[in-house]
Amino acid sequence: MPTVTTMTLNVLKLAARIALTNGLLVLVAAVALGLLPPAVRPWTPVSILPAAAVFGLIAAWRTWVHARAWVDEQGPAWRGVIEAACLGPLITAIALTPHVVSRIWEAPGDLVPAVAFAAKIAATMIPIGLVAGLVLRAVALFQLRRAASHA
Repeated sequence: MPTVTTMTLNVLKLAARIALTNGLLVLVAAVALGLLPPAVRPWTPVSILPAAAVFGLIAAWRTWVHARAWVDEQGPAWRGVIEAACLGPLITAIALTPHVVSRIWEAPGDLVPAVAFAAKIAATMIPIGLVAGLVLRAVALFQLRRAASHA
């Protein structure tokens, strides 16, 4: 029978592998968005790399936390999906803040339209974050269940 230390190491290795997989998946997806035709995207393929790296690290970190909790049976795996759905609008709001502030600075009367524009764009990110969260959840659960069936 394996010792607690061996079991703990196995859980940590499994969580790390799943976190790495999801982090790389997010990184590849973000870089793939950078390869869209220029008419569709407002960024260059190189300029998206820092954001892609940040998103990949966030996905890996949160996957690590949720995978360990799932193995320890501390809760359902749906929290990660909800986090992803919330993270999309939050990141969009942060990214649009300079635009909104500069627009308000140039024309103070445009406060409501500028904020409404940012809110509309941020709200459209909810389903995108939700889909991303569902895909990452499916990948993580596939790996967790596969590991459990081989144990």
